[in-house]
Amino acid sequence: MMPEDKTKSGESALDPEIQALIPSGTEIYDFLMAPIEPELLSSSIPTLREKYAGESEEEKQKRLDRYNTAFAAYDKAYDEWISGLKVAVKEERTTAYKAAEVKVKEEDEEALTELEKKFGTVKTSKK
Repeated sequence: MMPEDKTKSGESALDPEIQALIPSGTEIYDFLMAPIEPELLSSSIPTLREKYAGESEEEKQKRLDRYNTAFAAYDKAYDEWISGLKVAVKEERTTAYKAAEVKVKEEDEEALTELEKKFGTVKTSKK
C-alpha cells in the first residue's frame, strides 16, 4: 500500500518529529549573518535605532551602505548553503536508492535460487 500523499490536502509531508528538527528561519538567518554583520542579527536589529540615535546623516548613510553590503553577502552565503544542502541530500538519496536496489536484487536472486533448488534446476549464478 502506498503512503498517503499529504501534500494534496495542504498538510506537511514531514513527520512532526522530523519537522521539529528543522531550524527556524530566524536560526538559519542568524547562523549565516553572524560572521558577516553581527549588528544585523535578529536580536540586535531592535536595538539599532537607540544605538545610533545621535549619528549624522553621513554616518547613517555609511552604516546603511555597510548593511546593504552585508545583505548581499548574506544572500550569497544563503544561496551557497542551500545549494550545498541540496547536493548533499541528493547524493545521500542516490546512495540509499542504489543500496536498496542491490539489496532487492540479492533477495530476488536468493528467492530464485531457492525455487530452482526446489525444482532441481540450480544454475550457477553470474555475479
